[in-house]
Formats: sequence, structure tokens, C-alpha cells
Amino acid sequence: MEAHFVEKLLSRSNEDIHLYVLTDFHIGHINHDEKKFNEAIKVIREDPLAMVLILGDIADKRDYRHKFFDPDQQAPIARKNFIWECYKLFKKKIKPIKDKIIGMHCGNHDMSGTDTHYIEEICADLGIKYLGYRAITVLRIRLKGKGDLNRAFTIFSSHGSGGGRNNGSKVNRIEQEALSTEADIY
Repeated sequence: MEAHFVEKLLSRSNEDIHLYVLTDFHIGHINHDEKKFNEAIKVIREDPLAMVLILGDIADKRDYRHKFFDPDQQAPIARKNFIWECYKLFKKKIKPIKDKIIGMHCGNHDMSGTDTHYIEEICADLGIKYLGYRAITVLRIRLKGKGDLNRAFTIFSSHGSGGGRNNGSKVNRIEQEALSTEADIY
């Protein structure tokens, strides 16, 4: 499990922080909603209080070798240029908000197959903290002009650990994580 610290400077003690969590883009799948993705990037870019965690599954990453490969489920970008083009598109889209991203995870789709390095390369190229599959992030808040720590939050983040397809099983899994990992935000 990765662990890291992030500092945020605020103008006043009661200033808000907007934590955006983005996940499961599945670029390359026909159900990827590029319009919504673009809208989310625009909102984050325009929000001066935005901080972003990206939880993985950037590309759908199911090529002909994958047991669930279905050519009818691939978007034109995946058919034409395949996996790396999906990651290049993602990198281009997030570049304008890179300074607001406090970390990026890989997801199970990013880890499938033989090419598992894409997320690490994007993080290295854009100067984003690579968080692996699970991480603890300590967000330390300081006031501008003052060196004292104002407050701190511990964030547990992960792409996910399975738990089934129903909402109840996913909630059960999060509750199990809370029993084994102490954090303010899960």
C-alpha cells in the first residue's frame, strides 16, 4: 500500500476544499462517455479549490487475448490504434488539470495483460503521484502566511477490491476496509 502526504494552502481557515474522485473511464469501450469526461475536466479546471484523486480503469484494455474480448464492444479508437492510444488520449485530457491531481491509481483493467506500465508513465510524465492499487493519503491543510498546521485528513483510496456486482456487497466491502484501515475519508 502506498502512503504519501499532500499539502494544501488555504487563504482562510473556513475555506472549502473540493475533492473530486474520478474512476472507471474505460476509454476504448463503446460505453465510454467522452462528453461527460470533457465536462468533468472543464469543471475541475475552473474550480480553484479542486483536488482530484483518479482511481483507475483508464482504458478498457481488452484485446483479442482477453477472455472477455468482444470486438463489438470496442470503440473506434481501440479498433484503430488500440490500447496505447486510449492512454495517450487520457493523458492529453488530464494535462490541463495535472496540478490539481493529488494521486492516480491503477485499476484492474489497467493491470490486465502484459502492458501494465501506462499509468506509471503518465504519472511520471505529468508529475503526478502514482498510488498503485491502494493508498493512504494524508492531506495537510495550512493557512497562507502561517506555518502552523490547520487541520489534516487521512484518505484511504483504492480502485476497489471486488465484493460482487450488487450495491450491498460493495458497501459491505467498504465497511470491511474501514475495520482494517483507519481514515477520515474512504
